[in-house]
Amino acid sequence: MRHKPMMTNDAAMTPADLLLAMKRQPGVENRHHVLKRVVDFVPVYLKSNERIDAFAFLGYIAVLVHALMERELRTAMRDARIADLPLYPEGRACKGPTAARVIEIFEPLCAYELVENDEVLRRYAPTLSELHRKILALLEVPTTAYQAAPTTPR
Repeated sequence: MRHKPMMTNDAAMTPADLLLAMKRQPGVENRHHVLKRVVDFVPVYLKSNERIDAFAFLGYIAVLVHALMERELRTAMRDARIADLPLYPEGRACKGPTAARVIEIFEPLCAYELVENDEVLRRYAPTLSELHRKILALLEVPTTAYQAAPTTPR
């Protein structure tokens, strides 16, 4: 089997720098996958350079949030000596949670308001499962973020 040499147009890179850059390629490709498939970042027609820059920046922020969420959750799991979480269907174990899966687990949670004549009569908070509570605790997000503000029915 013949090996192809690694090439770059960056004349300042040493062969060692090039090898290190190539080793990071799978991580970069994974983030590109997040951008295209998870965030559903699709091409749009924009007329101004400012809007193009803003659109690209929003994509960058979305990928950054996903990466940070995964890092924080996995670090918290390691620190708490939690080997896995039951994130897959039927409660199967997941050793390396992805932000996409965590978001999918939280997606059905909704708060509801009972409104009459533009007045909120009552707010209903979503019911958090033990898994929801565990993930929130690992991410250091208070469960109060998912509780409805108390109101008294009229």
